Amino acid sequence: MSDLDIPSDLVQAKTDFLRAETRLADLSREQPPSTQIAAGAAQVTDEQQATWDETWAWLQALTAEIQGHPWWAGVDDVPEARAALMVAAKERVAQS
Repeated sequence: MSDLDIPSDLVQAKTDFLRAETRLADLSREQPPSTQIAAGAAQVTDEQQATWDETWAWLQALTAEIQGHPWWAGVDDVPEARAALMVAAKERVAQS
């Protein structure tokens, strides 16, 4: 996997994707439980919903950017390349 020359913009997009996933997980823990919301005992604030929607949209945009990156067209082993991209992105997250 280390032989792959993954473009830095693709690594950055995957790094941002991982951060967006973490942010959504954090946001979900800050909101009331869905059972309470469904029962009408609690509700998500407008601010919480706006933050969730913005982060979700960011995640979706990053997904499109990653999947549509032209680098993939020249990759012989896509599963190996995806794994290498994940390793590179996780390393970048760990360094920050």
